[in-house]
Amino acid sequence: MKQQPRKKKFDNKIVAVISITLVFISTLINFILKNGLQKSGLVNRFSGTIFNQVRTLLILGAVIYCFLVIYILQSEREKEKELENIAFYDIVTGISNSLKFEKDAKEILKKNTTAKYAIIVLDIDKFAIINDVCGYKAGDKLLCDIAHTLKDIIQDKGIFARETADSFVVMIQWKKENDIINFINEFINYTHNINCSSILEKPSFSFGIYKVEDRTMNVRRMIDGANLALETAKEKCVNNYTFFNQKIRDKILWNKEIEDEMINAINQNEFLVYLQPKYRLSDNTISSAEALVRWKSHKLGMLFPDEFIPIFEKDCFIVELDFYVLEHVCKQLRIWIDKGLKPVPVAVNMSRKHLGRKNFVKNIYEIIKKYNISPSLIELEITETAVYNNMKVLSDFVDEFHKLGFKLSMDDFGSGYSSLNTLKCLDINILKLDREFFMSSSLKEQKRSEIVIKNIISMAKELNVTTVAEGVEIKQQVDYLKKIGCDTVQGYYFAKPMTIDNFEKLAYSI
Repeated sequence: MKQQPRKKKFDNKIVAVISITLVFISTLINFILKNGLQKSGLVNRFSGTIFNQVRTLLILGAVIYCFLVIYILQSEREKEKELENIAFYDIVTGISNSLKFEKDAKEILKKNTTAKYAIIVLDIDKFAIINDVCGYKAGDKLLCDIAHTLKDIIQDKGIFARETADSFVVMIQWKKENDIINFINEFINYTHNINCSSILEKPSFSFGIYKVEDRTMNVRRMIDGANLALETAKEKCVNNYTFFNQKIRDKILWNKEIEDEMINAINQNEFLVYLQPKYRLSDNTISSAEALVRWKSHKLGMLFPDEFIPIFEKDCFIVELDFYVLEHVCKQLRIWIDKGLKPVPVAVNMSRKHLGRKNFVKNIYEIIKKYNISPSLIELEITETAVYNNMKVLSDFVDEFHKLGFKLSMDDFGSGYSSLNTLKCLDINILKLDREFFMSSSLKEQKRSEIVIKNIISMAKELNVTTVAEGVEIKQQVDYLKKIGCDTVQGYYFAKPMTIDNFEKLAYSI
C-alpha cells in the first residue's frame, strides 16, 4: 500500500464557517439597512447611492472577516500537519515511522478479517560500519534508496515504515508461504540496482518474519516477534530469513525469565567472579588475569556468559553487572594486598553501553578509591565493536583513563572492519588478538592467519602496544606466537577460567 496522503480535515470546516458567516452577515446587513434605517428615518435622509455605499462597506468588512477566518483555520491546519509529520513520519526517508505503522496495521487487520498477513522486519547488515567508514550522508542515502525500493515493490499490496536506525518493517498479504519468500527475493533483486558508489559494497540484509495469527494481539508484540526471528536470521549467512516459530517463542520466555531474575541476582550476590590467568611467553609465568563472570542462580542453575550477557546488553543491565564485577575484583585485590601479596593486574570487561554515560570515568574511579586500589592494577577491556559510531567518545574516555593511571585493552582485535583505523586513533596499551585467528579450517587458511598475526604483532611493537593472544589451546600455537614475539597468551593450553580460591593457589601458592 502506498503511503496514504493526509486527509484535509479542515476543508469542510472552512467551507461551513464561510457559508454560515456570509449568510449571517448578508441577512444582518439587509435587516439593518431595510428595517433599522427605515424605522429611524435615515433612509429618507440618504440618497440611494449612499445607501448602496454603506451596504458595500459592510459586505467588504464581511469578506475581510472571512479571509481572516480562512487564514486562522489554514494556520491551524498547517500546524497540525507539522505535528502529524513529526509524530508519524520518518525525518530521513519521509516514509511512515513505526508509530504510524502500528496504527495503520491495527486498522487493516480489523477491517480485513479473512486475509492472511505477515509482518517482516528487514535489517541492513553492518549498517554501523557504513556510517563509520563512509559517513552518515552515505548511510542516509542508502536508507532513502531502500524506502523508494519498498514503495516500488509494495505499492498498494501492503504497508511499510522505518522501524529503527537500520531496519524497516513491512506488512503484506499472503496466501502461500512462498508469497512471503518471493517478496523477499524480489526486494533483494531490486536492491541490486541501488547505486552503491558512496558505500563499500552492495548492501545485504537479514529478515525476520511473523505470520499474524491472533489479530487481537498488540501490533508491537507482532513486530517484536519478527525482530526475534531476525536475530536468528542474522546468525546465518547474508540475505537470509527466519520465520517466528516455537523455538523462538521459547527463547522469548527464557529471556523473560532472565530479565525477571537479574536484579534479584545482583542483590543476592548470585554472580560469581572467575579469573583466567594470562601467561608471559618469555618465562611462562602469570603476568595478569581476566575477570569473567558466571551466574549461579537459585532458580535457573549455573549459567555461562553467552546465556545471559546478550540479554543484559539489550536491557543495559550489563552496566550494573560490569560495576559489580569491578567492585568484587577491587575487593579481592584489597584482600591480597592486606595479606602482603603482590597481586597481578586484572582485566575487567566494560560494555560499549557505558560510552553514553557521562559519569563512566567517575564511577569507575570511585570504586577503586573505595578499596584504595592503584589504577595500575586494573586493566579496562573494551571490544573493538564498541568503536563503531563512538570513535571520538571512546578516544576521549581513553585519554581520561590514562590520566588517572588505568591501562586500556582492546579485545577481539581483528574482528571488525576498522581494525587498523582503531589502532591508529586509539592510544591503547594492550591488544588482544581475536580468537578467530586460531580457528582455521584448513592448512591454507592457517598459513594466511599466521601472516596476519605476525604483521599485527610487528605493528603493535612499533606502537609500543603489548599483545595478547586469546583462545590458545595447543602447543604449536604457543611455539609460533613465541617465535614471532607475542608478549602474552590466554587460553585453555595454560589454564581455564577458575574460581578466585583456585587462582589464588595457582598464582600465589596459598
